[in-house]
Amino acid sequence: MPAPFLILLTLLPWPATWLGMYYFKSMVASFALYHGACLLPCIIKSRRSWVKQLKTPSRANLFVIAVAAMVLPLMAIEIYHLSGSSIIEKETALSHLAERGFHRHLLIPLAVYFVFINATLEELFWRGFIVQELGRYNRPQFRLGSFWTFIAFASWHYVVFSAFFNPGVTELILIALVFVGAFFEWVFRRTRTLVTAILWHMVFDLSVIGVLYAVLSDV
Repeated sequence: MPAPFLILLTLLPWPATWLGMYYFKSMVASFALYHGACLLPCIIKSRRSWVKQLKTPSRANLFVIAVAAMVLPLMAIEIYHLSGSSIIEKETALSHLAERGFHRHLLIPLAVYFVFINATLEELFWRGFIVQELGRYNRPQFRLGSFWTFIAFASWHYVVFSAFFNPGVTELILIALVFVGAFFEWVFRRTRTLVTAILWHMVFDLSVIGVLYAVLSDV
């Protein structure tokens, strides 16, 4: 697949998510456009490539991930409680959520979808498809394909996070997400299985749900 086209695919989450968030003002539309229109077609088309990478992680890796799944969400909740409104203005955040169709009784369905479906689809697309396709190019200008993936993966989240986090905090989170994306790829390369990256992504998404739970509980 031509490299310029791959780069274009990594930019599609920006307009897709913006349409869902600010034109349709719907959480469901946002997920449908991002997952259904941007990620899923590429995942299906490239399935022969990423299916080979779905190997069972070692017991040691599974143990570390299990510990992280218990610790990181609690840390995220504690950080929220310690920082208070300096990170999230809860009334504004809840207003944006309600405007887009989310209410607290939907927390568990959202958590299940976000942790399991979102994490899986994102890893199959970003690491299973984009990184591997860019890796086919040996020319020097494409050796930074992984770095571009970190930037593209992190940057589109601005469309979502800017509606919920305070100014300045959003930008810091995006910088952190660049390193998170790098970590996911490092895990993928080191363990030689996408399953490990998917599981780590689930842990981070569970931490996001933990913060949302803390916001809802703090009303």
